[in-house]
Amino acid sequence: MKNVFWMLSLVSVFLFAQENQNNDKEEMEKKYGGFGKSDRFHLQIFNDVWMNLPDSGTYSWYNPGLNLNIFQEFKFGSSNFSFAVGAGISAHNFRFQADMLKDSNDYITFHPFAEKKDKYKLVLSYVDLPIEFRYRTKGENIFRVYVGGKIGYMMSNHIKMVDEGLKTKTYNISNLLKYRYGLTLTVGYKLINIYAYYSLSHLFEKNKGPEMYPVSVGISFIPF
Repeated sequence: MKNVFWMLSLVSVFLFAQENQNNDKEEMEKKYGGFGKSDRFHLQIFNDVWMNLPDSGTYSWYNPGLNLNIFQEFKFGSSNFSFAVGAGISAHNFRFQADMLKDSNDYITFHPFAEKKDKYKLVLSYVDLPIEFRYRTKGENIFRVYVGGKIGYMMSNHIKMVDEGLKTKTYNISNLLKYRYGLTLTVGYKLINIYAYYSLSHLFEKNKGPEMYPVSVGISFIPF
């Protein structure tokens, strides 16, 4: 998954760099209707805070994640408002110290380990369809507020364990919800912005596990 992110990042940077070299300022202003840019490429680095966690188990505050999105923007006339739709991929990490087991009702429960593992985490990868309603000032010193949401489909999942130097991965964890949806917010100035995602869907299928969900907060880099 890391290789996919790096490859998409490099390809996107190359394409946008080529476009910027081939368009002078007047052409850019004409193309983007006075905005000077379209904010098409978003790289978001964030940390997940998991809500409604079970009482059993030990859970880390550090759950890093990454989004990579490419957007197509549609302006509302000559105003500062626009609408954007895109495509992206994302990865979430849930770090904890507990075994996930099914009970007799096919319900996932968390059982603390007798001995702490060096590393134990659930890794989730999604393909996403984000949308945004945007407000962005014109000129070089851009201030932006983007409100939107996204839906996604889980491409893969696995648990990674490191214990006494031994690394193991377990794929296709039971009872995980294959889709997700939630609300997004981006607020910032120039290249660096605050990003937030509030999941409206749970990690597990209904009545198949705890009703836990992530809230993501981080930084969004928008170079183009």
